[in-house]
Amino acid sequence: VIAPMFAQAINVRTHGPNAPPAVHVSGTPALLILVGIVVAIVAGVIRFLVLRRQAEKARHDREAAEMQLRTLFAAMDDDVFVLGRDGRYVEMPQTRPRSVRSPSAELRAATVCAIETRATLTTEYRESSPDGDLWFSATVSPLDDQSALWVARDVTEQKRARDVLA
Repeated sequence: VIAPMFAQAINVRTHGPNAPPAVHVSGTPALLILVGIVVAIVAGVIRFLVLRRQAEKARHDREAAEMQLRTLFAAMDDDVFVLGRDGRYVEMPQTRPRSVRSPSAELRAATVCAIETRATLTTEYRESSPDGDLWFSATVSPLDDQSALWVARDVTEQKRARDVLA
C-alpha cells in the first residue's frame, strides 16, 4: 500500500541526456508527513544502533582496563591500600596474602599529614606479627581531602641486614 503512494509522490525526470535528474514531489500533505515520519524512524534506528555500538565499545574498553589493573595488582609484592582521614581502610586490593590489622597511630598520622599538606610523603614504619616485627617503607599520596593512597614495601630483610652491619 505504501510503495504505490511513494511512486505517485516522487517522480524523477530527466531533461536531456546530460542534464541531472530533477526530483518532483507531489501528493497530499498527509503523504509528505508519512514520508517524514518514516525518515525520522529510520534516523532514530540508526542513531540507536550507533549509540549501542559505542556503549558496547566503552564496556569492552572498561573490561580491558580492569583486567590490566588486576594483572598489575597480581604481580605486585607491595601492599596497596587507601586509608581514610578517620583511620579506616577505604579500599584494600589484595596484592598478597596478609593479615589486616587496624591502622596504627603512625599510619593515621601520616595519612592526615599527606592530606593536609597535599604532598606525597615517604615514611618507614613497623608492624608486629607472630614471626616478629615487620618493617615497611611506604609512599603516601593524598587522593582527596578525606583519603590517601599507600604503597608499602616490606623492607624487613634490608632493615635486619643494616642492623647486622651496624
